[in-house]
Amino acid sequence: MILTITPGENGRVLRNLLQSKYKMSRRLLRQLVQQDGIQRKKETVFLNQHVNEGDIILVTLPNESSSLEMKQMDLDIRYEDAEILIVNKSAGVLSHPTAWEREDSVLSGLLHYLSPEERIPHCVHRLDRETSGLVMFAKHAHYHHVFDYALQHGLMHRSYTALVHVSEAQKSSFTDDDWGKWRTIRLPIAINRNQPSRRVISMDGQASVTHYRPIIIRNNVALVELRLETGRTHQIRLHLASIGLPIIGDPHYDWSYCMLPGGQERARDSNEFAELSQLIGRQALHAFRLTWTHPVTNVTVSASAAPPTDFRFVARSQGITDNEWDLATEQLFSLSSPD
Repeated sequence: MILTITPGENGRVLRNLLQSKYKMSRRLLRQLVQQDGIQRKKETVFLNQHVNEGDIILVTLPNESSSLEMKQMDLDIRYEDAEILIVNKSAGVLSHPTAWEREDSVLSGLLHYLSPEERIPHCVHRLDRETSGLVMFAKHAHYHHVFDYALQHGLMHRSYTALVHVSEAQKSSFTDDDWGKWRTIRLPIAINRNQPSRRVISMDGQASVTHYRPIIIRNNVALVELRLETGRTHQIRLHLASIGLPIIGDPHYDWSYCMLPGGQERARDSNEFAELSQLIGRQALHAFRLTWTHPVTNVTVSASAAPPTDFRFVARSQGITDNEWDLATEQLFSLSSPD
């Protein structure tokens, strides 16, 4: 990393500058000191020294290693720079390894992809195995720290789309004036004590907010756009199921989670939901856009990936023409946002 000291930074203590502006952790600074990784005019600069306008500071990030086995795979990379990559992950593929599955994750593929650069990928955020779409990976632990800061401080925005099974109560509430308008779900989410890997709506849970808008509906199937204000585990899936819009193909959060009148009766007679789920064979949820503002440069960048072909296949089964589908997906990329 090459850092040029600006007039406004003249006279600042190097340690404070690296931590505040460049988001360098204390752990990283200790490593840099140990390896003489901070230099000015080929001489080591110490963290307690003051910098001057026009100084050029060279920071050599520590080398990293990984015990993960790399694997060559086809990667749909939608954005790449010196710090991060954005990958359009296919459904059925892990974002990163688990304790039980160490191979065939996107992280393994990126380890191979980045091997010529001698870089180690780090997962900034993740998607469920059966959710497709955009995932951000950092090329070094420091960049992971920087973009995790962006995620935690509201500088990163994730947009999703889903195919949902529409309840009659919801269907009747969608008037012609509602299409394209945003709605908000505010329901607290807690861990299911009986099944800790699952989540439930509970007044004792964490505040959780999901914004959504309907794009197109045919029969009892709708395409919706979603944006997260909070990022709880399984938030989209649980929130939609709870209001009578379960995601088609979701093996867990189905009609049995519906909190609307008649929802439990629908759960006992959900043959249509099961048939639609068999058509797609996975939960119909896709992360189609990722927008972020770099916390150091303040530059805003966006990457996108249209819904995959299995979404179109379900849409066709409901009589939605390809032209109608193309027009609907174009609306996903409009600049409309929740208030």
